[in-house]
Amino acid sequence: MVASTMSCTGSYENALRALERRLAKFTDDQYTSTLELIPVGPIEEDDFGVYEAVREVEKYCSGKLPSKARILWNQLLAFSREQGGDPHRSNNVYMYAGMLHDWVTAELMRLHPTGTNLRPEPDKIGTSYLELCVDRTERVVSRSGSTARFDRKEKPWKVFLALYEHGPTGLKRKELFKAVWPDTVVAENNLDQRIRDVNQILETLNVNVERIGQGVVALRDLQAN
Repeated sequence: MVASTMSCTGSYENALRALERRLAKFTDDQYTSTLELIPVGPIEEDDFGVYEAVREVEKYCSGKLPSKARILWNQLLAFSREQGGDPHRSNNVYMYAGMLHDWVTAELMRLHPTGTNLRPEPDKIGTSYLELCVDRTERVVSRSGSTARFDRKEKPWKVFLALYEHGPTGLKRKELFKAVWPDTVVAENNLDQRIRDVNQILETLNVNVERIGQGVVALRDLQAN
């Protein structure tokens, strides 16, 4: 159960629905028709956005998941980090992902015990910087009638969000590395490639990632140049 001190807002429901979808994609896409498991790596590095979706849910639960979900999540994290190609450990990853998915479904039913199927409004960050409207749930960015979709592009999405949330001041490259790869050391060209990916996705919005200072990058309006 969610702590009584937490308000079950529409944003909490949106976050749960996003997690439900991403867990479903994660488990469905990892099985072949012969039920052979595809090896997985640390869940933080997957391209399905499960890790990010869990963090979104935690924001509405005083910073951590309710006890039952937290136990499942911790097991999922542990097995994903330690599986090392072992099919038995991979099986445990998918098993706990499925159990966490079941918890999310039950939590959504708790919010709507009568079975009301409400369509949630997008969980938007806002429209302040560069007049961008950002939908975290669907990973869609809109501006002046045009849209850009990040879909399952996990790392470019993280680069975009980090820069968007810091507005015109931007971020130093080392800070951006920490935001995208918090527990992993990667080569410089990895960030350069992800920035190119962001620029390609945002091209229709006339928004670009540009260098604005020594080692500092930020989102910029191409129309203002």
